[in-house]
Amino acid sequence: MRLLEKLYGGWMKLAHYMGTINTFLLLFLLFFLVFTPISLFFKLIRRDALRLRWKGQSSYWVPRTEAPGSMKWRF
Repeated sequence: MRLLEKLYGGWMKLAHYMGTINTFLLLFLLFFLVFTPISLFFKLIRRDALRLRWKGQSSYWVPRTEAPGSMKWRF
């Protein structure tokens, strides 16, 4: 029984390290192969999807397009 506990402990330690490496690689690849090209493309076409640029307005408020009583999308 002691041998199986040692094997299990070693296996779990190996799995932990492999999981850490896989997570790092996947996040690295996702960021640099997906998000970076999209960001560069948006900067190239000067798109401001989050409306972060200040356009000299007096407020950041965005007027509502629907009537306040609209219950089309409640939740």
